[in-house]
Amino acid sequence: MNFQRALLDDVCKYVDDFARFLMKKINAGCIGIYTYERDTRCFYCLQVIGNKHYLKNAEIIKLGNELPLSIIRKKFVFIGEGKSGGLIAFLTGALIIPIKIKNNLSGLLVLKLLNKSLTPVQRNKVLKEVQMLCIFLKSLLALKTMSEEIRGLNMVGDINRIVATELNPERLYYKMYEQIKRIVKVKNLRIDLYYQDKHCMKPVFFIHNGKKLSVHPFINISNSALFSEIFKRKRVVLSTGYKNFLKDKDIVPEMKVNSFIALPLIAKDNLLGVMMCWEKDKKNIFTRKVVRFLKLMARQSAIAIYNARLFEQLNRAINDLTLLYQIEYNISSILNIDELLKVAVNLIDTALGNIITTILMPDEKNEMLVIKAMTPGIEIKPGFEYIPFYRGIVGEAMRTKRLVYVPDVDKDERYVPAIEGVKSEVAIPLIAGLGILGIIDFQSKIEHRFDLMTIDLLSDIAHRIATFLENATLYEKIEKNYADTIKALILAMEAKDSYTRGHSERVTELAMRLAEKMGVSDGRKKVLYWAGLLHDIGKIGISEAILNKPGQLDEFEFSEIKRHPVEGAKMLEPIEGLKEVVPIIRHHHENFDGTGYPDGLKGDEIPLESRILAVCDVYDAMTTVRSYRNPFSHEGALKILESFSGTRLDPEIVKKFIKMMQIKKFKGG
Repeated sequence: MNFQRALLDDVCKYVDDFARFLMKKINAGCIGIYTYERDTRCFYCLQVIGNKHYLKNAEIIKLGNELPLSIIRKKFVFIGEGKSGGLIAFLTGALIIPIKIKNNLSGLLVLKLLNKSLTPVQRNKVLKEVQMLCIFLKSLLALKTMSEEIRGLNMVGDINRIVATELNPERLYYKMYEQIKRIVKVKNLRIDLYYQDKHCMKPVFFIHNGKKLSVHPFINISNSALFSEIFKRKRVVLSTGYKNFLKDKDIVPEMKVNSFIALPLIAKDNLLGVMMCWEKDKKNIFTRKVVRFLKLMARQSAIAIYNARLFEQLNRAINDLTLLYQIEYNISSILNIDELLKVAVNLIDTALGNIITTILMPDEKNEMLVIKAMTPGIEIKPGFEYIPFYRGIVGEAMRTKRLVYVPDVDKDERYVPAIEGVKSEVAIPLIAGLGILGIIDFQSKIEHRFDLMTIDLLSDIAHRIATFLENATLYEKIEKNYADTIKALILAMEAKDSYTRGHSERVTELAMRLAEKMGVSDGRKKVLYWAGLLHDIGKIGISEAILNKPGQLDEFEFSEIKRHPVEGAKMLEPIEGLKEVVPIIRHHHENFDGTGYPDGLKGDEIPLESRILAVCDVYDAMTTVRSYRNPFSHEGALKILESFSGTRLDPEIVKKFIKMMQIKKFKGG
């Protein structure tokens, strides 16, 4: 690195010295050296020698608009007085020489000549003098490119450490803003994320003139020229192309913007969103170097956003599961219908917020829907306490026995305005067995309040309430639905690590069989079941690069892996129904002799369920393919387990596990 830096300094100094000597000899006022960026089709000023006044407003030259392609195809072009056409003023009276490395356009040499009317003989003389400078310029450009590659790699490392491990979306966006300010001084940043189900962009973070602003509603991609361009081409849009999108006032408040850049956020070949920066007054701040670093920034940020959204979905799914569990727990033993419905409505309102929940049931004549429970403090307009089956959105759901969703009630003629200010509504039939028991209706004063994930949750709520209304046995269904959802979350987590797919289910199966052999009570087996499925949930916060790394982990990477028991425990701690699972997950990597992590517990200090999981976890890890080794045989794994007895693993549990697995092998299982 130091050698490369010294070599670059030497070449820069030689180019500067030779250029100044050349300026005097050929009577030039200024020499501009430009590098070419293929993605943006722009020339960026790398070095100016001489009077910089000539370079005003020419720090960036757009190929095509400001410099015709026909000029670049020639070995050199002299632009005399009156022949500049649409070229910028700097190029008038200049000798333009394209610099190519291996036939690829790499840069531009512009000599601003004071004698603007050269004869052919004079031009040839100048060209001869310039040839040596071009040779050194090629070396300079090559070294500059190498230097920027190294700086870019360092920048990626910094960004990865600071941004890529952040899983909280709001903190992530602020960290992105801070990192962008390290690259270029901007006061305006906007981040929009793509929502596939709506084919819309949703602003999630907006800094305007250095201040955080509230975000705008969804923007349909078809209605935005800028978003349509980025969605179609997935390429950077710079200031020079921004004038084509001035009608997008919903994106950038200022009509006149001197410097603008929009970068697609792409992860796993999918467009996640768009990151935009701009400055109203400053021109040409997005130089080649800045664009290069911002593209690296966007690439790493997209991965971080992808992980944060996955983590957010996981948290949301866990919260949804918590609500389902709370409803089941609190109403399963209530036999009075009015009390049951009131408790259910209170739980829903507390968990979701910004929602008006109403449960309606048919009257005795089976002609009208009657309100049986409702969000407290909501006023119903007179005459709407009873709703005929044929009327309104709830009537439609009752007749069709299907969910009815209206994102904007003002545009739906079926809507009955029983409550002031409602903007969106979901009506779901309460069906149990072969009959429909009523309707649970959700309304909001926000348009498009209910996304697909929320509607799925509300459908689950409706199903559970309907089941309890029919006073049927729900216990087994609760356990199955809960387990399937947790397994789906585990699959989402294990998708990050292709080598451990199915690991949690296999460990759980082994642990349950072992617990049965050991005579563990049914209550503790239930806790062990959830702990087995969730024991590696903390890995959702670990980088995919570390999880899938082929070969040995270094000290930092192993320390990251060691965080997952604590992270998993923290994630599950707020869930009331999983309180007993938390210590099992936290301590499943403790060693029997006290040398494990995170707390160095030993012997009986380690929960029994953690010790059971530890044995099953080690066995499954050894008998499956990993990124750094092939699997051990069944017999080989059992021998290694035996060698761990009394050190890493509980000797009694190891003994019972080996006996269980030998019997299974003997039976051909």
